[in-house]
Amino acid sequence: MQEPVIDTTPVVVVESDLDSDGDGVPDSIDACPGTPMNVVVDERGCPVPVDITDELKMELRVFFDNDKSTIKSQYQPEIAKVAEKMREYPNSTARIEGHASKTGPSARYNQRLSEARAVAVKSMLTNEFGIAPNRISTVGYGYDQPIAPNDTEEGRAMNRRVYAIITGDKTMTVEQTKDMVVQ
Repeated sequence: MQEPVIDTTPVVVVESDLDSDGDGVPDSIDACPGTPMNVVVDERGCPVPVDITDELKMELRVFFDNDKSTIKSQYQPEIAKVAEKMREYPNSTARIEGHASKTGPSARYNQRLSEARAVAVKSMLTNEFGIAPNRISTVGYGYDQPIAPNDTEEGRAMNRRVYAIITGDKTMTVEQTKDMVVQ
């Protein structure tokens, strides 16, 4: 009986299904090698982009001295934060509401004072921080919407205020991850 002949010539094995980045697409057709783990990829091995929306909702309160519409320096850092967020969210808008306590010579006077307080905050946002005026609306309510009783100095101090609500959103494109819920 003749012994079988065994070929001992070395053979190079090419692993055509090698997927060095572990994204499920073989390196031989992976157009985006080195994809991070947990990133969803398309048939070419490239990350799938997804748009996400980040919403902004922010409040601002500024209190004023009696019979004044001058913004105290202690509120400038808070107004600066509002301006920073409004720059970060280019489509954001601000609604600034001015209020007054029930002191002063007349309802009409307090109405104008409340409007002047709202305009003072708007002016700071536009003149000092460069926010476009068309993104900011102002309204004065006089003493019609108190948040505290007007029969004490503490209550009146709380009512001499501006309340602002800043809203907006921005859309960003990010790489979709496997744990991300996409709607």
